[in-house]
Formats: sequence, C-alpha cells, structure tokens
Amino acid sequence: MIRAAIVGTGNISNAHIQGLLTFPDRVKIVALCDIYPEKAEAIKEKYGLKDAVVFDDHQKMLASGIQIDL
Repeated sequence: MIRAAIVGTGNISNAHIQGLLTFPDRVKIVALCDIYPEKAEAIKEKYGLKDAVVFDDHQKMLASGIQIDL
C-alpha cells in the first residue's frame, strides 16, 4: 500500500485526490497539509478521508513520524 500525503488543498488537489482514490487497493491518503487547516479539513470531509491527519505545516507533517511514501 502506498501512503500518500497531499500538500496544499487548493483547487488542483481535487484532481490529485480523485486520481489517487481511483486505486483504493494500492493507495491510501494518510495526510493533508495546508497553511489553512480548515481547507484541509473540508477536503478531508468532502472525500471521506477519515484516517487522514491534517497538518498546517509540511515540516510538522514530516516530523510527526507518520509514514508517507508519496
């Protein structure tokens, strides 16, 4: 399973997330990162990414220890 993080949850993130969700047996979105965490929370809810962790800083995300492959 590839564990993916989405950094930046602006308009283009929808296309990336939809693409990744096309392969539910191969990819899992584990983190969403945006300087406006409320945007990341909205995307999390929109796509039902209940296990994804939201971060407001990519350095915090990387330092958190969460396993990310992509």
